[in-house]
Formats: sequence, structure tokens, C-alpha cells
Amino acid sequence: MSIENILDGNKVLIGRGRTGRVYKIEGNPESFARKVFSPNYFAKLWNWVFFKSPPPLSTSVGRVHAYHKRILGSGLSKVITEDVEIVDALGLTQNGFISPFINGHMPSKDEMKAVYARTHRLEQIFDEIGMPTLSFSPTHLISRRKNFIIKNGRIYIPDYEQSVPVPDSRGNLGYDMIYFD
Repeated sequence: MSIENILDGNKVLIGRGRTGRVYKIEGNPESFARKVFSPNYFAKLWNWVFFKSPPPLSTSVGRVHAYHKRILGSGLSKVITEDVEIVDALGLTQNGFISPFINGHMPSKDEMKAVYARTHRLEQIFDEIGMPTLSFSPTHLISRRKNFIIKNGRIYIPDYEQSVPVPDSRGNLGYDMIYFD
């Protein structure tokens, strides 16, 4: 199915964050999630204070970077673990990208310890190779239940974009970066 056909489907707002909105697009036979980046006032102010620049996800280069980081993270997660997966990106749109829609449930507070135990191996390996872990690591205050979906015993990570600069594993304040050294 082409991106144009996906975008022509019925859309319903299913999520909102500091830097964007997520819509469910009903398709035939499958549904998709469309992430649209549009930073709120807090995200714009935060970036101006720390970097004197707009939020990266509000720029075309930042959106392309997020798209490719999502594809790379998804591919690596499938190789590293059998039951934890970063949701893939299927195609770029004008202000974001399209992903598969995962029809599952957000873990309860009681399930979070088990979720973090299952994502621990992915976190360790991603830290070793310099891949971002902000969205699913229990060591980051930003990692929350809404960053996970459980379906048929598998854990999906549908949000792999970083919306505010935070100290990374090397102590640098900024956005998660892939270190190739």
C-alpha cells in the first residue's frame, strides 16, 4: 500500500506529546500510526534556552534523522531480542512518518518491573553500541508506561524519538546520538 493511500484513510488522534501528535489511520485490511511532529511551547522554549535553535524534530533534517533512527533501532531490536521490538517506520510524510499500528495494551504499573526486565538486554547492547535508550530505559525519568505496548506476549516500543535534550551515557547534554567510535 502506498503512503498516499495510507494518508487518505480515516484518522483519529490517539496520542499527544511535547513534540507531536500520533494518529491512527484506519486502513483496509490493516491500520497504521502516523506521527506528526509539531513541538509545543515547552519544547520550543527548552531548545531555545539550551541550544538557541528550534527543536530538531521540527526541522526537515531532524524528521529524516528520526525516521532513519527508528528504522535502525527496529532492525537491531529484531536481531537482539525475540520478544522486544522497536516499532518500524514505513515511510516519511511531510511532517513525520508512518508506522504499523500495534493493537495491544499499555502495561499496568504492576507490569512495568517485568517490562523493564525484558528490555534490559536491549538497553545494555544499545548502550554498548551508542544507540539511544531514553524511551525505554528505567534509568531515565522520561521512560514511561505509554512508551510500551504489549501484544501477544511481545513488548513493542512505539516511541523512539527524543523530544527534549538530556544528559546521555557520556554525560553530554543533548539529544541521543549514535556514536560510531
